[in-house]
Amino acid sequence: MKKAFEGPILRANPTLYSHLQPRFANDEHFECGDGWAALIAALSHKLEAVASTTIPAAFRAVQVKQKLGSLRVYVRGNVSEEVRESLDAARQESVYICEKCGSAGRLHEHRSSGWIRTLCVSCAEADGFDPRPAQPDRQGEDHAGCD
Repeated sequence: MKKAFEGPILRANPTLYSHLQPRFANDEHFECGDGWAALIAALSHKLEAVASTTIPAAFRAVQVKQKLGSLRVYVRGNVSEEVRESLDAARQESVYICEKCGSAGRLHEHRSSGWIRTLCVSCAEADGFDPRPAQPDRQGEDHAGCD
């Protein structure tokens, strides 16, 4: 994620991200596209409220990334059921948001590499991805053959 998007999230949630380090040469902390910035910001706000209630903090984020087309936020420390539910809900929501632009999306697979990402139709076509078959929508209906 570009610094212009992740910077405000990191600054607004200092307890949660106090141990998060960039893993690549570009110094970006979040290993995903800009389209998930609003989702990560909302999740971070919830988690920061919980993490900052105890001293030392109950838990901290150690990695934020895209894996198999969905958002993954890995934390260390004393993680409550409430936090686990928030992490899982954000992961589930991410497969309906284009990772690149933030529009409505769905899981797609790259034609040659097999990589899986959540993308809108426009971003998928531009980057050589095809829709994965039979992804249920948020109400449990099947997306097979839909775009």
